[in-house]
Amino acid sequence: MTNKKDVNAENQNQTYEAWFNANFKKCICGAVVLVVAAAVVIAGVMICKQKNSAAKARLLAADIENVESIIAESPDHADVAITRMRIGNELLTMKKWKEAREQFVKISDIADAAVFLRDSARLAAASCLEQLNDFDAAAKEFAAIEADNSASVQVRSEAGYNAGRMMLKSGKISEAEKILQNVAAMTGSSPWIGLSRNTLIAIKNGDFAVPAAKKGK
Repeated sequence: MTNKKDVNAENQNQTYEAWFNANFKKCICGAVVLVVAAAVVIAGVMICKQKNSAAKARLLAADIENVESIIAESPDHADVAITRMRIGNELLTMKKWKEAREQFVKISDIADAAVFLRDSARLAAASCLEQLNDFDAAAKEFAAIEADNSASVQVRSEAGYNAGRMMLKSGKISEAEKILQNVAAMTGSSPWIGLSRNTLIAIKNGDFAVPAAKKGK
């Protein structure tokens, strides 16, 4: 006999997925990949402006198989974060979520990495958890970014909206409402603010109500 709680959770996730597919999925899908790709492009411009060196050349030539050994040769080089971002992006395209996340987490731990690289890495690392179906952990990481007042409104609103998405996937409607309200109250031109407001309307309209599980099912 299937546990009623499990059935409710399954129904909640199906309800969420149906609504999300009909509304904003196309807008959000690949958003993190696009952010990371943009970061790589900008990073490439930065690289071109820097003085050439043997270490730089090796980092630029690093691939998935040898990146760790090459970074170990010059762990403090300015291009380490850029290299990890590039490798992480390649792993994303291969759907190797766990391995990609490892690269992004390491970038976010580099204190002197460019702010946009660290922010992109934090968002991407949390997104990898979603792909690994660990919605609670993803929500926690996204929420931590939203609560970081040192981050830009664009970054915080994106993180907050995605934290709300993860909470809805886990059936935590009241928690999702709270963080989505935080984002909706933000000011700026970030699209995530509007998406949060629309999601709050959907919640109010009962779009995420969980159908009652039938007894004995």
